Amino acid sequence: MAVTKLQFRGNPLALLLPMVLLSLGHSLINSVPFQTVQGCTKKQYFDISRMICRPCGAKQQKSKDGTSCVCLPGYKLISNKGGPFIRCAKCPALQSAVTQDGWSCIRCPQGVILDNERKCRCPMGNIMVERHINGALLTQVQCQPCSTSRPSFTMPDLSAKHCIRCHETFITTTQSCDCKSNVLTILKTPTISLQNLKVSSAWFASHLKASAIACLRFANLTACQALGNMCVMTMNSINILTPSNDACGLYQTIFKKTIHLGISHSINSW
Repeated sequence: MAVTKLQFRGNPLALLLPMVLLSLGHSLINSVPFQTVQGCTKKQYFDISRMICRPCGAKQQKSKDGTSCVCLPGYKLISNKGGPFIRCAKCPALQSAVTQDGWSCIRCPQGVILDNERKCRCPMGNIMVERHINGALLTQVQCQPCSTSRPSFTMPDLSAKHCIRCHETFITTTQSCDCKSNVLTILKTPTISLQNLKVSSAWFASHLKASAIACLRFANLTACQALGNMCVMTMNSINILTPSNDACGLYQTIFKKTIHLGISHSINSW
C-alpha cells in the first residue's frame, strides 16, 4: 500500500498561529466577570460555585461572611436547607427577640439589652438561659450570674452560655476571676517594624497585650515565653520611639520591672 507523505513548505510555525489564536478567542468567549464577596449588596450573597452575586429571598439578607443568606433581624428560621435556601417568619410583638440559634422567638427580661440582630444580651458576668434542662423553650430569657467567689471561681465562657472555672493564675494571684487593672498601655493594633517597614498584625493585637499583662502581673510562665517568642518573631527589633508597643520593648520593660524579684519559674528575673 502506498503511503503519501505530506510536505510543508515555509515556516511550520505559521500553521500553529491560527490554532493559537483560535484557542485564545475561545477562552475569551467563555470568560466570566470577576466578582468578589465584597461586591455583593446587603440583599445578595456570593455564590462560591458560580463566583457571582445572587439575590437572597424575601425577609433575608446576606450572612456575615457573605456566602449565604440569613433572616432579617426580628425574624426566625422556619426552614434551612443551606445556602440561600431558607425561609423566615417575623416574631410576634410579645416575643420580639430571636433565640441565639435563630429558630425561635423569645422575650427579653426588663433591663436586658436587645442588640442589632434583635437578640437578647445579658449583662457581663452572666450566662444566658433560653431553655429548660429538657430543651423546652422558656417564654423569657433568664440571665444567671456566674459564681466568682470561693470555691467556684467561675466566669462565662466565650459563648456566654456556660459558667467555667477561671484560669488558675487569676485565682492564685487575686483570689478572684478579675485580672484587675491593665498595668501596661498598648495600642489596639500593634505594628511590627522591620527595617523601616511597618506592618499591622491582627494576631499580635490579640495576643501581645494579654501575654505582657499575664507575664508582668501574674508571672505566668506560658505568657512570658509567648512574649519572648513574639520578640524573636520580630527579629529581636525594638522600636525606640514606642518601645511599649512592640514585643521586644515590652520584654525589656517587664525585665526591668521584675529584675528585683530574683528567680521565678526557675528563670532569673521572671
